[in-house]
Amino acid sequence: MVALAGDRHVGRFDITFLSRAGYPEWVASSPEDYVAIAERLMRDRPDRNAIREKLTNSMLFDGARAARDLEDAFHMMWQRYVRHGNG
Repeated sequence: MVALAGDRHVGRFDITFLSRAGYPEWVASSPEDYVAIAERLMRDRPDRNAIREKLTNSMLFDGARAARDLEDAFHMMWQRYVRHGNG
């Protein structure tokens, strides 16, 4: 997957996804950059098994870590609410 960085949330999601998967170099900053990245990947034909292994070991597939991070975020929100009230 190659992504073109955008200026809205939906256009920035791919940046996060590819960065967390370990492939930030697959994010293009311009349409020309997008074509260049895609052409390079087609020409170089990266090893699919190596990519699959890297993705499997990335934090994208670490459900326990994702759950802990979400719990931590909820805890911080609750602490902020208790300290400052609801308004």
